[in-house]
Amino acid sequence: MITSVLKKAGLLIFTTLLFACESPNTSWFPLSEGYWWRYSAVRSIKGEAHLQKLIIANLPALKINGETVFPKKRADGQIEYYQKTDTAIYRYDPDDGSKTLLLQEPIKVGTKWQAKSKILFLEVTGAFEATYNRKIKDDIIIEYEIDSINDEVKVAAGRFINCIRVKGFGSIYGGGGSLEEFMDIDTINVETVEWYAPGVGLVKRTRKEYTRPLEFENNYLEELESIKTG
Repeated sequence: MITSVLKKAGLLIFTTLLFACESPNTSWFPLSEGYWWRYSAVRSIKGEAHLQKLIIANLPALKINGETVFPKKRADGQIEYYQKTDTAIYRYDPDDGSKTLLLQEPIKVGTKWQAKSKILFLEVTGAFEATYNRKIKDDIIIEYEIDSINDEVKVAAGRFINCIRVKGFGSIYGGGGSLEEFMDIDTINVETVEWYAPGVGLVKRTRKEYTRPLEFENNYLEELESIKTG
């Protein structure tokens, strides 16, 4: 059993326990009932910061369409479902049964995987908004890689050591027609970095969406403020 103690002035001290019945990958992405996370999230849209708070709680495991899933509920009532195997964590869509790979073992530098995503934050307004929106409706493939297994991360919840750092990059063709001719948009790119602490899960995430060669850019930063484990 591994114990991770989070220390932060003015906050309660919580002890995170990893249970032997769980596979190793859940150390980096806890799925046990009773875990509760609070994050601060900042979206930077056209240079203007938009702050929000995210609260996520693990619910009891259940069966959907014969599949064992682990629900996570957000403060707004939205529920996302996850699955685990001996070597991976997936997000599960009960509507169509599709799975999105989130974290792949072995947990070592150089481990790689792919997953589909969408353009989430980048916006273009004005005369070319409709044209741009048609260009970004398709999935974008993000290539992920474990880039480090011993990062130190400092956020509001405390200082975390031995974090894994996962980098991702994806690009789709966004040019053609008026976007390329008048706005100089050729590609739309996504860069992500995520840090996971053992026994805690996600402690920090950044995401950058931007165009090339003319740069329209939006950024996203998510950091852990506090955690409880039951």
